[in-house]
Amino acid sequence: MKKITIFAKDFRVALEEVKLLSNNSKKSEVYVAYLYYSKLATNINYTPLAELLNERIPISNRLKISALISNYITNKLPLA
Repeated sequence: MKKITIFAKDFRVALEEVKLLSNNSKKSEVYVAYLYYSKLATNINYTPLAELLNERIPISNRLKISALISNYITNKLPLA
């Protein structure tokens, strides 16, 4: 259980840092990477150790595409 707490704290700090990036930097790309790795960390936390040692821990393509699309809609489209 200890590593879940460590990951959670690290990702809270990371999100705050992403929010501090200027808008003309690569903020949206960094945010998508943040989403991807935070989901990966969650998957790792809930995977048994024996499985971690013997298998890759995947992130579904659906989740990857949904992160990209939601990021695009939020940051690129002019919403009135």
